[in-house]
Amino acid sequence: MKNDKFLGMLGLCARARKLTAGSSLSCDAIARGAYLALVSSDSSDNTKKRINDKCNFYGCRYLEAGFTSAEIGHAIGKSGEVAAIAVNDPNFADALVRLCESEE
Repeated sequence: MKNDKFLGMLGLCARARKLTAGSSLSCDAIARGAYLALVSSDSSDNTKKRINDKCNFYGCRYLEAGFTSAEIGHAIGKSGEVAAIAVNDPNFADALVRLCESEE
């Protein structure tokens, strides 16, 4: 079963305007000091590596979600698919990490 609380928290984060959606915009946000990078399960290996490398360089937490890019896009109110997200708020980042860990 998918964790609806996780997707709900992503939606809340989007409505609070505390996230950046899209892989290239997320890379820029990580460089500016984002707290968490979230990558969809069906994003390409190149996207996963690029985001992970940025996170390692800038000291950002990296999380590979168990959700598809379509599910993430729907949760944050986008009409298309979203392969990567950067969370720009430490409290939302902590909450998303806790929800993801409780799912496992």
